[in-house]
Order: sequence, then structure tokens, then C-alpha cells
Amino acid sequence: MQTPRPSDKVLWDHWNKKLSSSRDVRLAFVGSYAHTGNYVLQASQPEQLGRIVEVLARHIQSHQFVVFTYAEFIATLEPFRRALKQTPPAVLGRRWTPGIVMDVNPNGRIPPIPASDEKAWFGSFAIPRIRTAWKGDILKAHEDVLDNTQREGGWGNLSARMKKIAGGMWTARSMKSVGGIVAVAKSLRRSAGL
Repeated sequence: MQTPRPSDKVLWDHWNKKLSSSRDVRLAFVGSYAHTGNYVLQASQPEQLGRIVEVLARHIQSHQFVVFTYAEFIATLEPFRRALKQTPPAVLGRRWTPGIVMDVNPNGRIPPIPASDEKAWFGSFAIPRIRTAWKGDILKAHEDVLDNTQREGGWGNLSARMKKIAGGMWTARSMKSVGGIVAVAKSLRRSAGL
């Protein structure tokens, strides 16, 4: 029997205790979206992305994180939303769910384009570390409703495909998750008067 996954708040508390021992860069997890593995991380002062990634890797070895600055991620959001409106060709019995695939490496380049099929489609629009992608979700027979019993690896399938051709470590997220974590980050910034 599988043990239940700890809540995001339990994870943050655990991670924040580990990060509190960092002497050079002060970081804290301050928010998350749903139970999707998307978090908001706050630095006590402006820091280079590479240093933040190093501190996370040193203190939280159980996870790898894709880290972007708030300004960088917000600036890329609208161009990706526009690019994802050009959906792949329709596939009978499937629905395309838009998203992105992201490189964990903070110095990553423009990702290559993996082969596409009815399970995953990779778009031509990309910037360093991020490429458009769609997951071909299976629909229930004769319905326009996702069949949750046939997930085919979910978004992890897309990141595995990218890793196969590009190496390194990748993650993929739906635009719903991306929009959710951006909304959380914006709300936290408004609350802080930023």
C-alpha cells in the first residue's frame, strides 16, 4: 500500500528548516498551487538563479526544482499562451491539453523538438529552457470527457521524451498548473505590497 503524499505545507516546513541552515542565500518556500508540485520560492534579496539552484540542490536532495525568476517567467507567459492556441491536428478519441516542457538547468538552451505522436506533440515555439507541448489525453468512448483510467504517463511522459533527446533533467506542466502558480505568486506579491 502506498503511503499518502505529505501536504504542501508539510513539505514547505520541512524544506524551509533545511534551507534555514544556508549561510549565503536565504530562501523560503512561501506558496504552492493545488497539489501539483508547483511552488513559490522567495529570496531575502536579489540572487543569481544559479546560486539559488545550487542552494536548493545542496539542502534539498530529495527533489530537483525548475527555478525561474518571477519577472522572467511572467514575461514568457503571454507568448506561450499565444503559441499554444495553434493546436496540433485533431486525433480521434483524444483531446489536446496545452502545456510546456522545462529544463531544470538554469543555463539551458533552446530545447530540441522531440518526435510527436497522438500522445504528445511538441510545438515549434520555444525560448531557452522552455518549449510548447500538448498532451494527447484519451477521452471516454463517445464523450468529450477525459478518461482518467488511461493516463499514459501524464506530463511525465513528455519530460521523459525531452530527456531522451536532450539529456539533463526536464519537467512538464499543463498551462492550467502554470497559470495557477502564477496566480499564487501574483497574490503573494500583492499581499507583500510589491
